[in-house]
Amino acid sequence: MRVIVTGGGTGGHVYPALAIIESLKLKEPSTEVLYVGTERGIESRIVPKKNIVFEKINIEGLNRKIGWHTIKNIFLLIKSLFDANKILNKYRPAFVLGTGGYVSFPILFVAAIKKIPIFIHEQNAYPGVANKFLSRYVTKIFVSFPDSLDYFKIKREKIFLSGNPVRDEFKHIDKKESKIQMGITDKKMILSFGGSGGAQKINNLVVELAKLLSHRENVVFYHATGNRYYESFKSRTDLPDNLKFLEYIEDMPLYMSAADIVIARSGAITLAEISTLGIPSILLPSPNVANNHQMENAKAFERSKAAIIVDENNIDINFINFQLNSLLDNDKLLEEMSENSIKVLLHNAGNIIADEILKMF
Repeated sequence: MRVIVTGGGTGGHVYPALAIIESLKLKEPSTEVLYVGTERGIESRIVPKKNIVFEKINIEGLNRKIGWHTIKNIFLLIKSLFDANKILNKYRPAFVLGTGGYVSFPILFVAAIKKIPIFIHEQNAYPGVANKFLSRYVTKIFVSFPDSLDYFKIKREKIFLSGNPVRDEFKHIDKKESKIQMGITDKKMILSFGGSGGAQKINNLVVELAKLLSHRENVVFYHATGNRYYESFKSRTDLPDNLKFLEYIEDMPLYMSAADIVIARSGAITLAEISTLGIPSILLPSPNVANNHQMENAKAFERSKAAIIVDENNIDINFINFQLNSLLDNDKLLEEMSENSIKVLLHNAGNIIADEILKMF
């Protein structure tokens, strides 16, 4: 069975796609996959390493501000539709699966016109504009949060609550072993990061929190600065001894498994990984995303008493310090938040999605 998968721009779109592909191939070994992405997106680096055939489409997201670049982007969009048609005619897939990002639109839209079954996976609690538009053409759309069910104005039987697929490594790792491997069996670990590029406000916040908690010998911070800020962070002269920092965390399953508390953004994949491992969290939703979807994601965890939300535009260091100390001093509360975190999202989403798709073929 030949399949086209598309999605990209960020790891938040690519990693769920790879998890679904993995499940499809396990359940139907004859599955052949063509992955369609952009050359500039993270998918062009990640997907070929997985021995998946990769084809590029040249397209850019439409900017809401009108300017000369708008004409260029509209031209690229029109050209991408013709390119998508060529790919579909050449590959002739049984179905097309999209996981988001502007690169997924042309393939999914043209496939719908050609009456090829299309499936979409929406990672965020609040769906993007493209997925809401394309939902009218789907065979089925998979959502990660219960809240998302009400945002799609289509027949209910076409919407399936699946959860968010995560990499297999997160499902087979032990907290105790991770702490042994990192040499922190006698410490509580706070892990913080602001995404692959980093976030300056989180970088600054973590330094101040580590200072305030430096009197606690049983607490250690591990922080990923992001590649944009690593050099400037490294040159700071006020970094406390209890703060260990890296540019980027390659082995995220190990670090997250060892963590007792996570301080992070609330991207859908980050939250899916947090939920899989059952980690209490302090979330700082990015205000610089479409439809404020990170705040919607975070609220699902806050309502379940699995996380504490902090508004990036109104950071109160004393409030966060109080919350951290309360958690560090109360193992029962940490355990309750951990259990709540696991319950927020469905797990095993890759297999759930693969099963739902394959039963139609």
